[in-house]
Amino acid sequence: MATITINKQKTESLCFHCGETFSGEPGYKITLPPAEERYFCCPGCMHAYEIIIDSGNANYYRFREKYANRPEDPGNSFSYNIFEESLPVVNESEKESEFFIEGLHCASCVWLNEKVLKEIDGVVTASVNLVTGRALICWNTSRVNLSSIAETLQQLGYNLRPITGTKGKKSSLLKRLVVAAFIAGNNMLISISLYAGAFSGIDEATRGLFHWVSWVMATISIFYSAEPIIRSAVSGLKQKILSADLLTVTGISIAYIYSIIVMFQGKEQVFFDAVCFVVFAILIGRFLEEKVKIKFSDSRENFSVSLPLVAHVRTGDSTTDRSVNQVEPGEIIIVFPGEVVPLDGLLKNERAEVDEAVITGESAPVIKTKNDKVLAGSTCFGNSITLRVTAEKNSLQKLLASFKKGASEIAFSAVSEYTMANRVFVIGVGFFSAATFVFWYGLQGAGLFTALAYTISLLIIACPCALNLAVPAATIAAVQSCYAKGILIKDRNTLKSLSGIDRLVFDKTGTLTTGKMALKKITLNSRDLNETGVLSLAAEMESGAPARHP
Repeated sequence: MATITINKQKTESLCFHCGETFSGEPGYKITLPPAEERYFCCPGCMHAYEIIIDSGNANYYRFREKYANRPEDPGNSFSYNIFEESLPVVNESEKESEFFIEGLHCASCVWLNEKVLKEIDGVVTASVNLVTGRALICWNTSRVNLSSIAETLQQLGYNLRPITGTKGKKSSLLKRLVVAAFIAGNNMLISISLYAGAFSGIDEATRGLFHWVSWVMATISIFYSAEPIIRSAVSGLKQKILSADLLTVTGISIAYIYSIIVMFQGKEQVFFDAVCFVVFAILIGRFLEEKVKIKFSDSRENFSVSLPLVAHVRTGDSTTDRSVNQVEPGEIIIVFPGEVVPLDGLLKNERAEVDEAVITGESAPVIKTKNDKVLAGSTCFGNSITLRVTAEKNSLQKLLASFKKGASEIAFSAVSEYTMANRVFVIGVGFFSAATFVFWYGLQGAGLFTALAYTISLLIIACPCALNLAVPAATIAAVQSCYAKGILIKDRNTLKSLSGIDRLVFDKTGTLTTGKMALKKITLNSRDLNETGVLSLAAEMESGAPARHP
């Protein structure tokens, strides 16, 4: 695992916690014995460092692969209390839910989050998944509330986002795969003994015992582990589809039946080991493909967690927090500075400034005037804004629905393409298998069992597990990779078109930037001022003012 090292000659310009560069003398530093110094860009990073060190998690800094996130206001008006109240009680006063953690980069982040969560008094269990970016947390509501848990992680630079969907999915193939792996491994050990015995000598009783044990294991593998493969092949036959599963089932079935017959006849060569290994290989492909699909599905659901769960609804002269699902079109909502707009609405103020980067990709703030439409997902700059809700389903939800539809079309297109490839492959292998049998049995005059042995060998070698996995898994992984980089694939022809593109033309420079402002330089116009004092004054002004600088 990579360890981040900091250039000692440039320590003064690099924050030890988040890696942010800053000019001038560092205003925040900690001196460690004997004389080692840690520099920080802001009080938040210094405080996060102190929390991590004081909690005994100093190893996080030794093994992290990337710098941590800067502890900042998450910017979204989540009401953890309202979300917590909506959760059912699991056991007495315990509640459990799944959350998306913003800022997970590496295994060290997972280790830190799990350790910190488990050390919170009242948290019963906590597990964090790096692949999906999610955490499953169970806590005792009589000892700790969800807001406190979220605040603890926020101090470290991680934001806890509630997920209103289902819990993480578990693969139904895992048990079958484990059984297939155990059987395949043990059957291979028996086969080694049988092959060695064929050359060095083995008595018939021992060989017969090994055949029987191998038969029992192959039977379990076929009728339990291979059940999804058989079901898929039968379903394809009903739909008049020549699938690769049909080829697999045909091969292992012939090999299985052939092996039983020769076993009872006392012959030496059986294919029980090959049957078990093919089932195991196919299930590995199925399992990996399912994991890719689950990861892709989780990523689609994570797309919507950045939206607020709560809206500030104005009723008369008072304002109450209410779940966005309970807000009706026509109601008035308030969005405070720095918050994300939860629902589409018409602006009631004379003027407002919002950031629509999440919708348009353009990071430059947009000026809105009275009765202009403000889209959900926009960030409010300047003063608070008042909106009249126009629809129950907001723009981000519509975008997500379009994305899901496009992903489904892409998956369908991939299945169609690899089904066509399978059809050609199955017909080709079927033809050569029949030709092999005819050649050995009809033209060469070999016996029935000899011809079948050669035919089975061809069918086993032609195992289509790679073909079964390649096209759909590669397509889904491509869409997943695009999504992770902020690119939404909308229709089935896009990926095909991209393969022939050699130039990209952008019409806006703003879409090529992150859109996140950062302090680069401080210029002082008085000798009585210093950078630390100016930053402290600016922070105090911002925290007490009704408006926030972007």
